[in-house]
Amino acid sequence: MNDLLGTTKPPENETGSSRLLKKPHCKVAGVSEESAGGVVVRRIDGRVHVALLRTEHARGEVWILPKGHVEIALGETQDQAAVRESQEELGLSNLVLKRQLGSTRYHFFTERGRITKTVHYYLMESLDGELHAQAEEGLLEARWMPVREALRKITYATDRDIVLRAVASGNKGRSRMPNKANPRV
Repeated sequence: MNDLLGTTKPPENETGSSRLLKKPHCKVAGVSEESAGGVVVRRIDGRVHVALLRTEHARGEVWILPKGHVEIALGETQDQAAVRESQEELGLSNLVLKRQLGSTRYHFFTERGRITKTVHYYLMESLDGELHAQAEEGLLEARWMPVREALRKITYATDRDIVLRAVASGNKGRSRMPNKANPRV
């Protein structure tokens, strides 16, 4: 992995998305949410690129991976939700699901109280090229970035860890995304 990523490290003062935000003044029972999302990759000029989204949160501009709620009431599975949400948020129509990458869990507070969110991530390959951020969801920009640049841009440590997991799984199973011209990511 050092060959792939060089010396890229998260910033020393990284707080990550698992940091608890200020508690609301009212006491409300906690709520659990289940989401799914993707590390969507595509080869551009022989190098793997990752699709990221830019949006605004309370703390300012953030770069994130695509994700959204699993529609459990409609019988949607985690992998189906991951593909659907990635397609919707990135404006893509042709994604190939490769494998599950794992899950993250974090907490935050809203007017509903403490929210515990679990996000299930999947590696996907895009057969489309052009990205279009889903503006109606508050997404400002969608951009393909080489892995190293994506790791520097991603705001939350949990998202960075999932991208690193995708890279590591890609190094173990290169035959799943072959590139005969240039096998290096």
